[in-house]
Amino acid sequence: MSEMENKSNNKGNVLKIVIIVLLAAVLVAGGSFAGYMIAGKLNSQKTVQNAGKKAVLNQKTFALDEFLVNLKAENSTRYLKTKIYIGYSDTKETKELEEELTNKKPILRDAVNSTLRTKKAEDFTEAGVEQLKEEIKNKINPLIEKGEIVNVYFSEILVQ
Repeated sequence: MSEMENKSNNKGNVLKIVIIVLLAAVLVAGGSFAGYMIAGKLNSQKTVQNAGKKAVLNQKTFALDEFLVNLKAENSTRYLKTKIYIGYSDTKETKELEEELTNKKPILRDAVNSTLRTKKAEDFTEAGVEQLKEEIKNKINPLIEKGEIVNVYFSEILVQ
């Protein structure tokens, strides 16, 4: 009987070793897969960030100068003083777009003025400014024919 117990113990030990080896293989494969997925995600994020940097580097700006407007306010007088620049892509048609922006500057300033006058002092939070940039961009783009505004930049914002 002792020989039988020995064989059964050996079979049990072999089974335990096989299970441990299989678990180790599954863990190594899972870890490798997770590492591969994480590395792929980081590389795609770097690509997106680099594309964003290149887009900003390939931009030119056009100054719409300083704006001083009354804000919508109840029971008080509040005003906004800001400098705004519009950004556009540097392409073959850049000269034509620059010429159009220069010629239409009073029209563009009027569009921005009318947008700014509808705002309250409370609208100038970080999220509010980003929304305002989109609003201005959407107001200006239909007014120009030879290109497109890709961003709006505030060099200063003073709400008083």
